[in-house]
Amino acid sequence: MSAEVRRRRLEPVQIEVRGVVRRDAFTLSLDVALDQERIAVVGPNGAGKTTLLRLIAGLERLWTGELKIDGQLLDDGSSTFIAAHQRSVALAFQDHRLFGHLRIIDNVAYPLRRAGLKRAAARELAAGHLASVGLTDVAVMRPAQLSGGQRQRASIARALATPAQVLLLDEPLASVDDQSRTALRNLLINADHRTVVWVTHDPDDAKYADSTVTLPPNNT
Repeated sequence: MSAEVRRRRLEPVQIEVRGVVRRDAFTLSLDVALDQERIAVVGPNGAGKTTLLRLIAGLERLWTGELKIDGQLLDDGSSTFIAAHQRSVALAFQDHRLFGHLRIIDNVAYPLRRAGLKRAAARELAAGHLASVGLTDVAVMRPAQLSGGQRQRASIARALATPAQVLLLDEPLASVDDQSRTALRNLLINADHRTVVWVTHDPDDAKYADSTVTLPPNNT
């Protein structure tokens, strides 16, 4: 990415995933090292792109192998497993994962509250992130009252608000209208997280990455 677009950051996080995932009849082998600031993950459907993000996030476990972040072992498929809430990871997935009973501003404030901020301070920061994605006018609504594109933007705002070293993105702009896409892409590119891992099929997203990891077809 050009210097005109990107802000200076800390050194990127080093992420290593080497092992096997098994779910019923599904088996996936991964041997991936991610060591750049902005990494695009591409590959055909079923290659394991979302599974890779879920492993890094702690939402899925290895069957065998090792997952390390900055040299710390987080999962060895056996006795070692660091749970998702103990990992310094922020998420924006396609399925939004918003809390239906919370207003949008409190959805975005949720990770800030978990980090120890008081409600007023968390809401103030959350309001800024909602403004950055164009959702100030829906702050007091609940997810069911929003369109799919608005829910996706709220999910992006929450991910950007999450204090974490790693930002994981799984097709985060898939349901966003074309008019909003460029501005949201710039927000994600310039996120404060040390490393962004972005699963995408869109070459306009991938071209901003420092490196691209291509997962081969998974035939098992």
